[in-house]
Amino acid sequence: MSELFSEGEKLAQSMFNNGRNLNETMVQKLIRTELNERQVNFINLQTFFFIATANGSGQCDCSFKGSVPDETGKLSPAIHVTSLRQLRFPDYNGNGLFNSLGNILENPQLGLIFIDFENSVRLRLNGKAKISESTDILWPTANRVITVEIEQVYWNCPKNINKSFEARPKKGTYYGS
Repeated sequence: MSELFSEGEKLAQSMFNNGRNLNETMVQKLIRTELNERQVNFINLQTFFFIATANGSGQCDCSFKGSVPDETGKLSPAIHVTSLRQLRFPDYNGNGLFNSLGNILENPQLGLIFIDFENSVRLRLNGKAKISESTDILWPTANRVITVEIEQVYWNCPKNINKSFEARPKKGTYYGS
């Protein structure tokens, strides 16, 4: 289990796990290094996901990535699995801060989370990213494509997804400035 968790994660588990011991066999079955067919299908159907990156100093950023319509109005895929150990997603013009890309240039490690709020399903994925200036037939209007080599992937506990989904503000809610 030492390979699955950082020293900080192991320390937190010993401090906050309320005496419950993690079953190493169960954890090894839970956290995989490649996708299974169900995970491939789930990821390829997502219209959005969240990406977490950190720069070389450990300062973090979390961003939303989503589908954009092509010239015909059809939504392009937000992400595409290219193999059981790799996926790709497009980079479009955003706010011009380049938080995720800048962090990837310093530190290629990233985390992705995919959430299906309506069906209470959540998938986590950690890996190493590489930026390519070439585009892809799936995303002809993208500026570049990010390829992720998968290091860990696992279904995440859906316990509080429905509560989060039901508690969201109603459409038209004003958030102020």
